[in-house]
Amino acid sequence: MNDKKTRLFRALRKVPDIDRLYAPNERKFVSDDNLFVEDYNSTLWYPVQYEGMEASPNIIYTGAAPNQQIVPAIEYLLEQGYKNFFLLGSDYVFPRTANMIINAQVEAAGANVVGEEYADMDQTDFAAIISKIEAAKPDIIINTLNGTGNVSFFKQMSEKNYTAENYPTMSFSIAEEEVKTIGADILKGHMVS
Repeated sequence: MNDKKTRLFRALRKVPDIDRLYAPNERKFVSDDNLFVEDYNSTLWYPVQYEGMEASPNIIYTGAAPNQQIVPAIEYLLEQGYKNFFLLGSDYVFPRTANMIINAQVEAAGANVVGEEYADMDQTDFAAIISKIEAAKPDIIINTLNGTGNVSFFKQMSEKNYTAENYPTMSFSIAEEEVKTIGADILKGHMVS
């Protein structure tokens, strides 16, 4: 165990409940290898969507898992006739795991993933990714960007005069604050799950 983890565990080992961890890497920091929440019989309240693929009697997941959010949305898109999917996400565990699930679901349905790109969490320039989207010609963009990435991506698509008519997008990780910053006029016609 590294020094940072050791200090954290010594300081918090008597804390019965932990909350305010919002990123998978934070959750995994206190739960991997039973290093904290199970060893000290603490409870972690994890309030946001998560990628699934794990379970702990000491973690209460209150956000949606892929079978509750992503799988039904992809089923809906397939039913609507979308066949060529472009996967765009922030570069961390949730989008990568979500896209692994989406790849399998799309392939099993006989549809195609025509591109898959990841942006750094603090990335604001999406020109290169937009060029790849243009080249791939998807029917639908599946968006698992987080935070300011959503704002930058949608605004830059709008600057190129792209709308939901050209590149409809299904977003899984977009918050009300981001919607407000992007603007309803830019998001008109896009989808969210």
